[in-house]
Amino acid sequence: MNTWEDPAVPAVVKPDVVTFTIESHDGIARLTVHHRNIADDEQLAIAGRGWSAVLSNLKSYIELGRPLASVPWEMP
Repeated sequence: MNTWEDPAVPAVVKPDVVTFTIESHDGIARLTVHHRNIADDEQLAIAGRGWSAVLSNLKSYIELGRPLASVPWEMP
């Protein structure tokens, strides 16, 4: 589990909590990411785009042995 806080967000807002679970599923590894305490719908949308980029890059690294050619959050 990881937590982090954005210094730009008021301290009264709870920090985000991210939990990673890796388990065996039908002979393969399954990674589950739970991201909790997201402040609002705007932050949820931003986090969703961010996780899609991070997990796509992780998938490429695991399958190909190298990250994506471009930083995923800068791809069109």
